Amino acid sequence: MNPQRLDWFVKVARCGGISQAVRRLPHTIQQPALSEHMTELEEELGTKLFIRQPFKLLGPGRELLRLAGPFFDELTALVERLRDRREHLRLAVTELVRPEGLSRLITTLEAAHPGLRCTVSSERWPEVGDSLRNGTVDLALTLRGEARLPGVSMRDLAELPLALLVPTGSALRDPEELWRNQPITQRLICPGPAHAVTEMFERGLGLARMHWPVAIEVDSLRRLIDLVGAGGGVGVTVMAPWLVRRRDVRVLPLSGFAPVHLAVFWKSPPQAIVREAVEASVAVLGEASPEAMAV
Repeated sequence: MNPQRLDWFVKVARCGGISQAVRRLPHTIQQPALSEHMTELEEELGTKLFIRQPFKLLGPGRELLRLAGPFFDELTALVERLRDRREHLRLAVTELVRPEGLSRLITTLEAAHPGLRCTVSSERWPEVGDSLRNGTVDLALTLRGEARLPGVSMRDLAELPLALLVPTGSALRDPEELWRNQPITQRLICPGPAHAVTEMFERGLGLARMHWPVAIEVDSLRRLIDLVGAGGGVGVTVMAPWLVRRRDVRVLPLSGFAPVHLAVFWKSPPQAIVREAVEASVAVLGEASPEAMAV
């Protein structure tokens, strides 16, 4: 069986007819020739695949399309991947990494790997562990919790103190005012329970034997800032001034609470480009670098 005829049949079926397929095919094939190829395919299979006018797929044609369509889709994708042999680095990056820092990191890697293609996603700890292990992410730059991720290597980059975020007009000037007035009545806004910021904040509350239940869970620190600025409550964040450049909120440092850490994660053993990316991350985003986020 001629694979080219099968490919043409898939295109005819998806385009809704021979004339429609001819207009979309990149090949220099005319309508009579394509029609003849379809007739020969039907003769080879011993069955009619479709009605010409008006176009309608018959049962055997639908079955052939169901089987052949995905095959040629995968083949097309494979050809594109083989033609594009550029190195590809897939990064998962927390919103706390400054855009300037991420840009500098990629520029550093491009200098050693011309034509490097990067994909950036926003997966977080601990979910990013699965992505690293199954190979959908090569390197993660994110906040870490206390637990270790099995099968994943890690290196700390920067230490970020916890802080409360309040609306600018709030009378609250020091977190100690909250601790002295139990139970706390202000609405608490936190990232989800698996987020490193929430984990370390709740641990600090527990050590101090204080209780402050979460009232609102948000999916990002940026959304938390928006909600606090709108008067939605008191938020828990980190001391990253570049992230909070707004007049509608104020940052209150939290003393006595352990900080969170920005870390770089990768699956061992790393490929050469991943190993280089780890070292570049330390140089660009580590605490001693100009792009470090620690205050």
